[in-house]
Amino acid sequence: MKAIVHDMPESWLEERRRRGQDRFDEMWDGILHVNPGPGLPHQDFKEELLQVLKGLQALAGLPGQWCGERNLAMRGGWPDDFRIPDLVYLAGRGRFTRLESHIEGPPTIVVEIAGEGDESRAKLAWYAELGVPEIWIVDLSTRVPEILLLSGTEYLKQRPGPGNWFRSEGFPVELRAGRAGKRKVLEVRAPGESKARAKI
Repeated sequence: MKAIVHDMPESWLEERRRRGQDRFDEMWDGILHVNPGPGLPHQDFKEELLQVLKGLQALAGLPGQWCGERNLAMRGGWPDDFRIPDLVYLAGRGRFTRLESHIEGPPTIVVEIAGEGDESRAKLAWYAELGVPEIWIVDLSTRVPEILLLSGTEYLKQRPGPGNWFRSEGFPVELRAGRAGKRKVLEVRAPGESKARAKI
């Protein structure tokens, strides 16, 4: 259910902060988007994907950091305009600045795990304005991945390669939807590997 509430009481906002319920809230150009915490399947998938990506980073000996749920803002935009993706990749050198409260400027990769009724795709125009060069959107129910590459002011969907694998341009990994028995999974491998190293 979506709702618009004018003149949100400060006492209500303070109560959310006190209880830690505002962890996933975002500000979209001064408008508060109150987002519920993700369910257990979402959290489990995100954490497993994060660990696999960290393992691939260590294997490749790459600098930088994979991390989850970081506030992203444009320069001068904090705290009135920010988004919180599921995962971000911050390469060793980038056009971003790490601050105590948020990351200012574009990370190397943004990952959104899309579920029914969420706002993953509604953020794309903002991510383009921020200058994020690559976005992954993974459908939680089907495990189908998309890799979107920034071209000018909009994103173009990457076409899969042989075997229906999608190859990231910003990180050494390939993704595709698959199955483990009857279960739908996201398959993950390093480029050049003959089979998936993880099925999430």
